[in-house]
Amino acid sequence: MKHGQEGMAVVMALLIVALATTVSALVLWQQGLWLRQVDTDRARAQTRLVADGGLAWAVEILRYDGETSSVDALSELWAQPLPKTDAQGVDVRGELSDAQGRFNLNGLVRGGAVLEPQLALYRRLLAELKLPDMLADTLADYLDADEDKRAAGAESADYLALRPPYRAANRPLQRAGQLAWVEGYTPEVMATLAAQVVALPETMPVAINVNTATPALMRALVQGVSAGELQGVINQRVDNHFIDEADFKARLPARAQLPEGVALATASQYFLLQSEVRQAAVRLSVAALIQRNTFTTRLVWREDGRVLSGTRVLSGATGPNTETP
Repeated sequence: MKHGQEGMAVVMALLIVALATTVSALVLWQQGLWLRQVDTDRARAQTRLVADGGLAWAVEILRYDGETSSVDALSELWAQPLPKTDAQGVDVRGELSDAQGRFNLNGLVRGGAVLEPQLALYRRLLAELKLPDMLADTLADYLDADEDKRAAGAESADYLALRPPYRAANRPLQRAGQLAWVEGYTPEVMATLAAQVVALPETMPVAINVNTATPALMRALVQGVSAGELQGVINQRVDNHFIDEADFKARLPARAQLPEGVALATASQYFLLQSEVRQAAVRLSVAALIQRNTFTTRLVWREDGRVLSGTRVLSGATGPNTETP
């Protein structure tokens, strides 16, 4: 009996030791997990602060430029990418671009009605990008206030037949990413258009800045000249920007044709910021629209997310007729 009790005591002692070892290992694992979580949370907070600093830099540089220059051109300081910065393990990069150097999607419609000169310009831009012409009709139908379907368009009846069903927006876009809900705007189309279009919060068509307009938009804008002649005009604006609209027209070949009903400018109000901050495994991208006028420079909207293959993916739910995608 005595030997049996001693054996049981040894077994119990071994079980207690094993249990204590397991508990200790679990505690150490939980502490390690907690410490990693703390490190990740700290990195996220630091990354966010750095991103906020980048946004403040963009607002300040645009404010300064507005006070010292009457034009906006690609040779100016705001148009130069922020040099890649790596400080204490934080990698920062970013750049500003002129939103008025892109085609404003919301400029297609005014007061619920389609503006034909703007639609014609958009058709030419699609042609320059080798995209289907029907995309102009489907977008016009999606934005205009009526339910009258264009020849190659799509109205609410078409979208209600989808799963899940939804209606045409019948109002301006909040973001260019909402094109994803328009018939024909596939991911491939969206990728091609990404650097060419923007959705500005204006009820009036916004003037295109000929100093910063993308080459494709310039080719859609200026008709009647050869590609080589127009490329020469595009190239010279880097070192010798256009002072005003008259200067731009004077430098075009005599046979050049510009569309009626499309406003041109050499200065801008709207600018886009794209920045990215990395620290260890944390990666934060920020897109923002900034408006600058005579009196103020302000943030219109900001979106934080991650970048995948050139397309921004935002956190949170999305759906048709909402602010994202």
